[in-house]
Amino acid sequence: MKEVPHYPREKQNKIILAAFGLHNFLQDKLPPRPVREITQLSVDWVAANASDDMRHVRDWITLGLNVSRSAAVNGGEQVCGWAC
Repeated sequence: MKEVPHYPREKQNKIILAAFGLHNFLQDKLPPRPVREITQLSVDWVAANASDDMRHVRDWITLGLNVSRSAAVNGGEQVCGWAC
């Protein structure tokens, strides 16, 4: 794809509403997702994001991207205690 197709605003609105409708329909029909266990990494992430220093947020985003890439390379195998 060299360009993103351009749709008139009215059609864009309909696409967005259809996506929301499909999402809500599936939420009603699918079983609920299991609640994930809170890990120390999750607690650390919340603590790092409570800071006004954006370097911490950037570092956590970088860590998350690296973990996701590692999981993809390892065939989806989780390589850490974080939900990759």
